[in-house]
Amino acid sequence: MGLGGRLLWSSVVRRLHEDTGKPVRVSYLPGLSDLLRGKLHDVSRSIRDDTIFRDNPRVEIQQKIKKSRILVAVDRAVMAALRLLGLLRAYERFIFWIVCQVRHRSGVWYAHIDMSFHSYAAQETVDRMVWKEGGHIIDILLANYGLKAQDYECEMYFSPDEEETVNRLQESLNLVTDFIVIEPHSKSQWFGDLREWSFERWESVVQWLRDQNYPVVQISEGGQPVLEGAIDGTGLSFREAVLVIRRARLFLGQDGGLMHAANAVDVPSVIVWGGLTLPEFGGYGKHTVVCTRVDCAPCGLLGNCPYDKKCLTSIEPSDVISAVSGTLASSKT
Repeated sequence: MGLGGRLLWSSVVRRLHEDTGKPVRVSYLPGLSDLLRGKLHDVSRSIRDDTIFRDNPRVEIQQKIKKSRILVAVDRAVMAALRLLGLLRAYERFIFWIVCQVRHRSGVWYAHIDMSFHSYAAQETVDRMVWKEGGHIIDILLANYGLKAQDYECEMYFSPDEEETVNRLQESLNLVTDFIVIEPHSKSQWFGDLREWSFERWESVVQWLRDQNYPVVQISEGGQPVLEGAIDGTGLSFREAVLVIRRARLFLGQDGGLMHAANAVDVPSVIVWGGLTLPEFGGYGKHTVVCTRVDCAPCGLLGNCPYDKKCLTSIEPSDVISAVSGTLASSKT
């Protein structure tokens, strides 16, 4: 699960917190040694410094305890055996049953963010994901807890030191006001380039924005190409990038972690959406989504589109510029 998935979980955690009024124990699936300690989480892992959950007041941080090599080996062997025997999902359901009992007794929810039980894919084959039905991803996750989403708001929290660091960064890039943030790249780890719109078409959008006197800053991982006409803001940490987005007039991007982050910091956004999923599955109503509804969507393909990404190649720069123009006009203060 990437950072986008964790941001989706931040909305789930907020709803779990609202359900009981008590902090949520965001954690990882326990191994055999953890259960023998009486723990319902992997004690060797902690989300204390997690990119998304850091400083979140809705989260109860679990103490991290180092395991011996023997215990680590035993836990790994047991998990491997459960997978081999096809019993991992049954084990997860057993743990989740205990989680529900704990919630009824103490009012405390556990959120095991690595459970395959919580996956929003109904099936994964060699070449594709088959997505679960049931509405938005947040709806699907919350349904496991017997809860309904009240909204689809993600969350991140930042320290004063982080704010000051980005103050200095903003000054160094000469980003005073009304600047636009863009991320033209997408991670290829799971789906190849199937979420990525043409780099050259993004450059056409940047040129139009510059003609309208809007500075455009690109935030991407270091080492990636920078759009012609964009200010180079690449190489920032994810949290720094999110703070830059929070100060922007508008965010432009695709389905991915920074799209969910733009939702978390409540910044108007224009999102170019392909056919890997549908916008109602993982997007946000507050965003302006540019999407061509094609007959093969949602495909869930893990790369290698046989239709030359017609869901994305059919979207012209003029379509995105029109969406950007409308969003800028409606968000003008």
